[in-house]
Amino acid sequence: MRELYLAATMFGILWTCGGLAMLMMLPAPLWFAIADILLYVPTALLGVKLGGTLTGRKSSPAATQ
Repeated sequence: MRELYLAATMFGILWTCGGLAMLMMLPAPLWFAIADILLYVPTALLGVKLGGTLTGRKSSPAATQ
């Protein structure tokens, strides 16, 4: 399960880079820029946790040890 969290973190970082590129190309309100930068990684990790809950798999890294 640790691999899923690592993959989600890497995708979140990749999406954050894409969001930063978008912010440099297009004008956006300040609140959107802040949310865009701060929320990609936590929501990717939340997706792993919710996906584990919906499929019935253990989603915490400590459960696989």
